[in-house]
Amino acid sequence: MKKMLYAAALITLLWFMLYVMGMRVSQLPSEQFIKEIMQLKLEAKERQLAAAGKDSKATHAAMDKPKKKAKARRKYKQAKPPSKLIYAPAYLLYEKLRLEQRAPMLLHMLHSYLMQYHRYQWSFEATVFMLNEAIGGALLVLVAGCWVAYSLNENAIAIIAVVIAVVMVLQLYQGTKNALAQRKRAMLMELPKLLTQLTLLVGAGDSVQQSFVKSMKNKQNSKHPLYVEWNQAVFELSNGASFGTVVEKLNRNCALQQMSMLTTILLLNYRKGGEHFINSVQELNMSLWESRKTIARLKGEEASSKMIFPLVGILFLLMVLVVAPAIFMMQFM
Repeated sequence: MKKMLYAAALITLLWFMLYVMGMRVSQLPSEQFIKEIMQLKLEAKERQLAAAGKDSKATHAAMDKPKKKAKARRKYKQAKPPSKLIYAPAYLLYEKLRLEQRAPMLLHMLHSYLMQYHRYQWSFEATVFMLNEAIGGALLVLVAGCWVAYSLNENAIAIIAVVIAVVMVLQLYQGTKNALAQRKRAMLMELPKLLTQLTLLVGAGDSVQQSFVKSMKNKQNSKHPLYVEWNQAVFELSNGASFGTVVEKLNRNCALQQMSMLTTILLLNYRKGGEHFINSVQELNMSLWESRKTIARLKGEEASSKMIFPLVGILFLLMVLVVAPAIFMMQFM
């Protein structure tokens, strides 16, 4: 009991020292910088929901209930940035442990994931903030877990707190990686429909560049990752950027092999257009439809595998409900 008290007091004292000294760290971000990160995280969350197929439902709900949409926006504006109690101690640890020099590969890998997920507005300082926020939250969980373990006299709670703290930091990596994979799958699912529309417009007599712009008609407000990137390309094109530069930037932002192939076709044929362009895009589109079928089949398999555990749990409950009365009757006999 005393050992747990000493451990909890020691960890709390160390955390408090980290907090006091961390408030003096020069790298501590400003409130304006944190608000910008919160805005980018909100936009990324909207794109993730759209990638999961919830964009159209949210759009219809917002059109039907504009008051709720305005209320949600006001709620976000009133949201407070994370407390310095969370990230200030972590910034001191980041500086003293020299993580940028000792673990550059891990940091740059995390930055690469976050930059793809949050698009090109993301900076390395924002990655450092996200990492320190996760580490700071893990430290608070560790402190709280030790005191709960002391109050309940259960050492297992302290071990659970350590595990949760480690998972919180690892979740930043794995969660971002999973979100990126979902983003790429959503783009692959939507790209065949967009290419079909593109070929129809070119076949109707429009130039490739005109078709590139017209394919975004009625999709300007969509939060789907593919349409967000494509709309950005259309916006830059309307501001005077060259078609080749815009398409190459679109390819980098999407980071898809199929988009690289489409970029090559567009750059080789956007001046000519015609039947050769349509044939090349249709050939690519056929492979994309096959990829779409594969992704749909994998999604179905994932959904069925997720249903196994609830079904097993229901089966177990049914067995208990059936067997328990028989056992009680045998005891009374």
